[in-house]
Amino acid sequence: MRKLIFAIALLFVLPQLKAQITYDAGSNTITIEGFPPDMPCSLNNLYMTDKVNGWGKITRKENVYKVNANIVLGHPGSSDSCLQIAGNQSETLLLNGNLTVSPFFVRGVNKKLFWETQKAENLLIIGDRKRPEISGKLIISKGNNLFIGTIRKYKRKLQVGGGLIAFNCKITAPENTRFGGKFVWIHSGAKIILKNSDISRFNGNIYGFYGKNKVVENSVFEDGGGIIAGKCLFLNCTFKNLNNAIVDYGKLDATFDSCVFEGNTRNWRMQYYFGITCIDCKIGNTKLPDIYNTFIRKGETVFPRFISRRHVVVKVVDISGTPVEGVVVTAVSELPGNKLVSNSGVKTGSDGLTPGKESLKALLLTEKIIIATKDKNHPDQKDYSYKIIAEKNGRKVVFNNFKPTKSWQILTLKLK
Repeated sequence: MRKLIFAIALLFVLPQLKAQITYDAGSNTITIEGFPPDMPCSLNNLYMTDKVNGWGKITRKENVYKVNANIVLGHPGSSDSCLQIAGNQSETLLLNGNLTVSPFFVRGVNKKLFWETQKAENLLIIGDRKRPEISGKLIISKGNNLFIGTIRKYKRKLQVGGGLIAFNCKITAPENTRFGGKFVWIHSGAKIILKNSDISRFNGNIYGFYGKNKVVENSVFEDGGGIIAGKCLFLNCTFKNLNNAIVDYGKLDATFDSCVFEGNTRNWRMQYYFGITCIDCKIGNTKLPDIYNTFIRKGETVFPRFISRRHVVVKVVDISGTPVEGVVVTAVSELPGNKLVSNSGVKTGSDGLTPGKESLKALLLTEKIIIATKDKNHPDQKDYSYKIIAEKNGRKVVFNNFKPTKSWQILTLKLK
């Protein structure tokens, strides 16, 4: 009776959504089509459809679903095709197969040009932004992979669309194994929102944290190869127990704000492009030296670099120790260089302090720059020091040789 009721409900709902869930035995693939982001396919939809059709590919025990097949969301030129894990309650998907989130456009496959093609949303959605108490897990078995916004047989063609939206989730492999192959594929044309989440136990490198539509916050990458990054911001993230945590595949120009690097064989491998900037990061020791290689591009040698910058707070008091408001604080580098200081000339508040963590105007100083040289074993390193000047109404105090080695440290100056 349950199967009959579900089948009737399915026939009633699917025509309105133009939705369908199909299975191809030859490729052992379940394909999901026609589920928009505001009404995604759920794991329970998959399970009940499997039962109605007698495929025998999905089992369920409480909130844990096991799928012994590949899953594909949409195809180029299709309507919205979204799957959600943990939409209303915490859920786990144990996947014994590949999961592909198709792009909406592939050059040579779609009939129209990409700007004329319907921009369908093919998304893997895990968790709910508004409900942090709900957590989702995607556990991919050994030898299988995750493909976000890319179909590998079209890897040499332009691909646009597809995406991963994850809140409070884990993407991992069963214990003592790893998922993925040489790469875990995230296409540069895909949409990525990764917040309060953990990706772990992966082979090779996660390809594709570059391009537009990438939001990565409060997340952990651990026990794997590394992250191939481009022009992307990572905020409050942790990179631990990785091989080369950050890898340059030709477009590395990433910023890491308040991130942690720990237990990695190397923290980064730079060899083609600009490099990385770390702001207020904790950077642990590595088992092997980080790599800084030069590269000849268009006849010119490129020297990738690492920049560490740290916020500083200056407190100004008078000779009695009372905070002084309205003092102008400037910082001047004692070594030559460009763009070493941000927000110089800030004023103290009623507490005698320059702007702190809650402000975008906090004093920001470059701690060090390490840049590649033609001798790959000896990159050039410069550690910067600053003259800190506090002035008000002709009163002035100068502090020389200040080195910003700790983030948000407070330097106290007495204005006489």
